Amino acid sequence: SARFLLVQRGPGGAASLARTLHLEYPDVTACVVTLPDDHPRAVECVVDELAAADGFMEARYDAEGRRFEPVLALSEPTTSREPLVLGPEDLLLVTGGGKGIAAECALALARAGGPRLLILGRSSPASDPELAENLARMSRAGLTVRYEMADVTDRAAVAAALAGAVRELGPVTAVLHGAGVNVPGLLETLEVDDFRRTLAPKLDGA
Repeated sequence: SARFLLVQRGPGGAASLARTLHLEYPDVTACVVTLPDDHPRAVECVVDELAAADGFMEARYDAEGRRFEPVLALSEPTTSREPLVLGPEDLLLVTGGGKGIAAECALALARAGGPRLLILGRSSPASDPELAENLARMSRAGLTVRYEMADVTDRAAVAAALAGAVRELGPVTAVLHGAGVNVPGLLETLEVDDFRRTLAPKLDGA
């Protein structure tokens, strides 16, 4: 009969934590209620939602008091928007772009429009074979690539790394922010510092 209640102000972003908790502890009912600051029936809504919740439940209320339940739905690709076009005159700064998804996205963007790539990361190509191979793969594709070592959470290090590159290559015209850490662990094993280390490159880095 254990219940976990999360109340947040809109738009809020902590529902993913409650979903994770429910996945790790299926017997715990997880209830997420998102409300605007000035909702006149906030307490009543929260009590009603918690009483009715079973398994995982998420409800959102707007300023008019209307209730919504977010659901996942498959969307068809649309071509109505203008495509993102980066050309050879552009300098694309890619944080964490030497490996993983960020590297593949950077490679795809560079192949599509030909922008020059300025990749920022913590690892050294001399000691990281995956990073070295990805940089070589980009060079073999005929792309202009420059790699700078810096931790995105260190403002001074980032400024220093960018200063020389910008002097040589020109101003940064686009940013692909892919820096992050990936150290999986169950919620029960995590401490506050673990959350800070995970959020730092994403939030402070941005």
